Amino acid sequence: MWPRCYHVLVRGWVVWLVVLVSANAAVAAPAAPDRLQRGDMAADLEQLVVAAKQGWAYFDHRRALGLDLDALLATTIDGLPPAAERADFALVVRRFVAALEDGHAWVATPGLTEQRDRVWPFQLVDTREGVVVGRVSVGLARPRRGDALVAVDGVATGDLLAAAGQRTPASTPAMRRALALQSLRLTSARSHTFTFRRPSGRPFTSDLATTPLARTAPSPAPLEWLSWKHLPGGIGYLRIASLAARDRTQWMKALPADRDQLLAGQYASLDDAFASISASRALILDLRGDTGGTDLLGMRVAQHLLPGGTTFYQLEPPAAGAVPATPHVAVTIPTTATITPFPGRVIVLIDSLSFSATDNLVACLRATRPETTFIGRPTGGGTGAPRHATTLAHSGFEVGFSTIRVYDPAGQLIEGRGTTPDLLVTTTRADVLRQRDSDLRAALRMLRSR
Repeated sequence: MWPRCYHVLVRGWVVWLVVLVSANAAVAAPAAPDRLQRGDMAADLEQLVVAAKQGWAYFDHRRALGLDLDALLATTIDGLPPAAERADFALVVRRFVAALEDGHAWVATPGLTEQRDRVWPFQLVDTREGVVVGRVSVGLARPRRGDALVAVDGVATGDLLAAAGQRTPASTPAMRRALALQSLRLTSARSHTFTFRRPSGRPFTSDLATTPLARTAPSPAPLEWLSWKHLPGGIGYLRIASLAARDRTQWMKALPADRDQLLAGQYASLDDAFASISASRALILDLRGDTGGTDLLGMRVAQHLLPGGTTFYQLEPPAAGAVPATPHVAVTIPTTATITPFPGRVIVLIDSLSFSATDNLVACLRATRPETTFIGRPTGGGTGAPRHATTLAHSGFEVGFSTIRVYDPAGQLIEGRGTTPDLLVTTTRADVLRQRDSDLRAALRMLRSR
């Protein structure tokens, strides 16, 4: 048994994994000029590299995999113009940070207005046959669900995705593509010319208006993040859309010691959900699209699937103040007398947007509950306490990245690897046309065959 003070110290590291940018941002710098000279831009990039070498948790890891920061810096500086608008340099910095392949890395650009404030009137789905149209706005006659997106304003979809990927931080190529596909629909234009192809092979072009992107959404319903139901054959289905705290404002204000209490309602909802499906012979746990949140909620889920005292993950914290650099500190799942782990078979649905705290939960189940089956696509493969690293002196841009290494219970690094499913499922255009959930269908087939 560890001393109580050591448990408190470790819990502090757990909370640190979910501390967001605004809690650690540097004091605002004076307004940066709208136009930057080449020397100033080069100096900012050099400052960014120094910060990465000193504080980025995965610098050594990525260097071992072939990332040469000095070569990337030299190439980027060589491509700089004599002078550039601050907005243009922002794109250079975003591409540089994306090249780190850290899904938690970020760039903030104070003083620059977000230009992409509109959205296309249809959704996109990545399928085996390529990118196709998913749900369309009400009243839109063309395109239809399942039509392939060929080009936008004459630019091929593949080229658009490649360009979006260059500015998208991600820990794995699959996650980069998924995030780039999401961002593709955001635009500043009031309309675009789209080229589609019907399943029959017939292409057509449509000029479509975009719609304003809602910036202020209503407060989420209490259980919007969580749902469950009973499926035929004694199968329980539990969907966790997000492991984030529902009240983000209060979460950011709360002291670490108060965060368990702040999550009390969500803990109770999870407990109710597992109680509802406790008599099921099997459970399908759907974590697709869950980009994470707080490991405290992840561990609450784990309590319902694993014995208390099981290692949730291992941390390699950096030296910081009174906290010593201690490699591979194990963080264990709390024991709660009122919770009995689910005894039946468990299938977990995952995809490349299962990330951060969700990646930690999935990696824990893979390492400590070997009878669990994973279906879908590989997870996003990223975790590691994103924090503000530096404010660039000339542009005023703020940059952050992962500052702590996280390992699964077996001691394997999660970053850049993630969890590979036991059964890989690829969505097809036919699935989109018929509105079929191919992952769920695969899970049900597996359970009903035994």
